Amino acid sequence: AIDIETKSESLYEYESTLRLMSRSIMTAYQQEVQLIQTRRLYEKTRLLAEKDELTGLYNDKGWQWSLEIEESRCKNLGTPYAIVVLEMDNLKHFSSELGVDAGNKYLLKLTRVLNEGRNENDIIARLGSDQFGIFLYDSQKEDTLKTTVQLRDSFAKNNLLVSIGSCQRNTRRDLNETIELAKKRMTIEKTEKRSESNPI
Repeated sequence: AIDIETKSESLYEYESTLRLMSRSIMTAYQQEVQLIQTRRLYEKTRLLAEKDELTGLYNDKGWQWSLEIEESRCKNLGTPYAIVVLEMDNLKHFSSELGVDAGNKYLLKLTRVLNEGRNENDIIARLGSDQFGIFLYDSQKEDTLKTTVQLRDSFAKNNLLVSIGSCQRNTRRDLNETIELAKKRMTIEKTEKRSESNPI
């Protein structure tokens, strides 16, 4: 518990009591964190049945279920998070031109890039045939920006054409609004790319 206002020196009379209370709060917090980690192990086992067969990532059902749980935890602990939504720009064309097997290899290549450098508590899911979502746990605004830049660099190095949208969760928007805003930003980027490649 933090109060940024300067207090009277008379507060030192209660130093021993305040220290005891602080230790009690920290102990309770650490126990809660340990309990959450134990629950995550159980949830990961349960979610094995809710994974995409090709990529091994969570499917849309697993994504929704796990995010609702993490949203509640982040609220309780005051942990920041962000949502990243991305869509492959040319998967349908790639598959139709070179075949389904080539398209699957392209998807697996993207999956490998998405998994690189992820926090163990991040959640990655395949939301549709060519759309993916990432839940960035304990990610401040600057962390989210850094992650999206790293993703763009990795996609470019691996010759993957992907549109990205991200949104930071705050007190003015809930989980669904955060997801929808990330999707909207991704769609805007994808539309702008199409306009640039097909100028009037």
